[in-house]
Amino acid sequence: MELTARQKNTLEFIENYININTLSPTVEEIAKGISISSKGVVYRYLKALQEKNYITLAPNQKRNIRLKKQEKESSMIMPFLGNIAAGKAIDSVEHFDRIDLTKSLKVKDTFLLKVEGSSMLGDNICDQDLVICEKDSQFHENKILVFIIDNQEVTLKRASIQGDEIHLIPSNPTYKVRTYHLSRVQIQAKYKGLLRL
Repeated sequence: MELTARQKNTLEFIENYININTLSPTVEEIAKGISISSKGVVYRYLKALQEKNYITLAPNQKRNIRLKKQEKESSMIMPFLGNIAAGKAIDSVEHFDRIDLTKSLKVKDTFLLKVEGSSMLGDNICDQDLVICEKDSQFHENKILVFIIDNQEVTLKRASIQGDEIHLIPSNPTYKVRTYHLSRVQIQAKYKGLLRL
């Protein structure tokens, strides 16, 4: 059955949320995510999606939305979250989209970032490549990791830690090593591979 624009927007938000968080959003999170203030309107959208056979609503649960597309478990649609610097760090902007990688891989907690810059050229990671990343907050020596600097900039680098400082190391020798206090840097994920489309 055909969805209205608002119902489609609600379904896409739910699918993206589940792809990223592996659990369904609450009514409050949906309202915030689709920029409406009324929870009653969200309930109406959810009822319509259930009637049109896109979701089921489990009773007596806060996170009670189940996608009917679960039989599509055999397909792999990964969330595309935005761009990542491989040169000067750029602002991290959340961007929701999806790319179907069914035939390429099936890995839990993975997402894609598009590279901007050439600081990791020595690892054959080029400008505009899509890098496959796996959520991981642990430091791994000699591994390429996704770092968040000052809670707003994101970059792809190897690193070394000395005392209370972390050195972000490019693999392109024309770029300089950048040094930060450990408190300014968080590890978001580890690099798993790339797609060059």
